[in-house]
Amino acid sequence: MVTIVPTHELAASFMAGAFYRAPGRPAVLLTIPGPGFAYALAGLAEARLDSAALIYIVPACDEGADARFALQAIPQTSLAVNLAKAVLRVDTVAGIADVLRRAHALAVAGEPGPVVVMLGDSSKPVSPDARVDVPIVATASTTQADALAARVVAARRPVLFAGQGCNSS
Repeated sequence: MVTIVPTHELAASFMAGAFYRAPGRPAVLLTIPGPGFAYALAGLAEARLDSAALIYIVPACDEGADARFALQAIPQTSLAVNLAKAVLRVDTVAGIADVLRRAHALAVAGEPGPVVVMLGDSSKPVSPDARVDVPIVATASTTQADALAARVVAARRPVLFAGQGCNSS
């Protein structure tokens, strides 16, 4: 695992999309809510348009008519819903692993793209020793890839529709 701390959320969001294009694995983007979230929106939009899978984790802001005043809070859900494949919210520490697994599956399913995970107040671990273990999701085995290649070679008139994620150059 590599952790890169850029100087700005805009750079971080573009870097996360670029990371997906290099090794083909979703990157995880973390920012602060409000202004940090707003700065990351351009990179989120590019990831969606370029089919780059990434998982964007951001603390949730109070939203809606009953939201209490919060400094620099913006309607993150309504802004993200049009730029991401999904916006998921987790409100408990116990639910983080399941939501992250779901976010990963959604980010890479079909046409890849970004998924936003918003952390509610009670989902933020209060102890620096708190851990949430999320197992790594396995990808296609060499055997599966070889079987697919054999089917393509054996086909009389194969047609391949390959998305942008197939470009290895």
